[in-house]
Amino acid sequence: MTQLNSQTTALNTLKTDFTNLSNAVDAVTTAMGASAFNVDVSDPTTVSAAVSDGAMQGNYSIQVDSLGGYSTAMSSDTGNTKVTDPTTQNISAATNYTLHVGTSSYSITPSSDTLYDLADAINSSAAGVQATVVNLGSPSSPDYRLSLQNSQLGTATVDLDANTTNSSGNPVSATVMTQGVGGSLASYQVNGSTEVATSASRTVTIAPGLDVTMLDTTPSGQPTSITLTRQSETIGSALQSFVTAYNTAQTDVEAQRGTSGGALSGQNIVYELQDALNQIATYDQPGSAISSLSDLGITFDPTTFQMDFDDTGFLSAAFSNMDGIASFLGDGTSSGFLLTATNAMSSVEDPTQGSLPNAIADNQTEINNDNNRVATEQAQINVMQTNLINQMDAADALISSMEQQYTVVSSLFQAMDATSTSITGTPTNVLA
Repeated sequence: MTQLNSQTTALNTLKTDFTNLSNAVDAVTTAMGASAFNVDVSDPTTVSAAVSDGAMQGNYSIQVDSLGGYSTAMSSDTGNTKVTDPTTQNISAATNYTLHVGTSSYSITPSSDTLYDLADAINSSAAGVQATVVNLGSPSSPDYRLSLQNSQLGTATVDLDANTTNSSGNPVSATVMTQGVGGSLASYQVNGSTEVATSASRTVTIAPGLDVTMLDTTPSGQPTSITLTRQSETIGSALQSFVTAYNTAQTDVEAQRGTSGGALSGQNIVYELQDALNQIATYDQPGSAISSLSDLGITFDPTTFQMDFDDTGFLSAAFSNMDGIASFLGDGTSSGFLLTATNAMSSVEDPTQGSLPNAIADNQTEINNDNNRVATEQAQINVMQTNLINQMDAADALISSMEQQYTVVSSLFQAMDATSTSITGTPTNVLA
């Protein structure tokens, strides 16, 4: 049991080490993602830029020709009920409406007959239309109307029909809006191209991982430039943490190896963990400008099995070939060092297939089995002890009974002796 408990301690230590190493790999992956980029926009009044995973370092530009427009509509002042209190009144007595957006139609059923609830029902629908309640009257004589605006740029108009029944009980639908105003698509040009692109949104993806929101038009021939550069400091810091976590894991794995190793010496789990560490340390990309960890300033000592990170070496590589570093490291899902490291960590940590969780589970099973055996044997001992005590109690009771019988017999013979003496005058030793 002592050996098993020592193995539990060693396994838990290694689990912590490899969890930290896995987190360090994830941190490098994050550092290579959107957070690693510095975004510089030459004219922030015309566009804003947002970076996501998959972006590439480089120079981009966009010329905004038109911001486009949204289709709008306002409830009519004729044929509708004049609303002075939108919390108690509505523009129509209808309980159901049909919202038209271009060629699509949506059923709208307010929770109550108020203008506020009609606007809420439209906003909660899947139509993508923004409804607001506005006052076109004065503070002393309010005139509340329903205002609609399509959430997509373009010419698709918006309209709203009130569904009622006539005196004959037949369904009747009639618009409650004035004639709507159509919008237009946004238009722009990317990186000096003469091809004009259009969009139903003012936020467009002009490159993988680079979304641009158009805020204003740009003068013809004067596009706004957007420069993406990777921040080497963020990546370098993540690599340093990775090296530290690797060395800790390697030290604790090495402590379990050899004739003088720890409680896990000779077990498969030690070799499986070492194999995962070897996959990380020996990864390379032959023929690439950045082909190994050493090109990033990470060296490996084959005698101590420890890594060392040279920040100066990394910064030199980053300055001369950041694209090569990005290609070597990859993204953790499709290629590169990070994919290999992520897979290696998964083989160790996966909850169902990982070598460490399985080793910990097997160790706990052995402990449970030993505990069960101890419990069974203790129960048997307890039964034997109980039986022995019962037997001793029975023996004590028998001895006590025999002593009582002896006392009675002895008393009887003493009485007989006394009787004989009284008759003959001479004591007789009856027991003789």
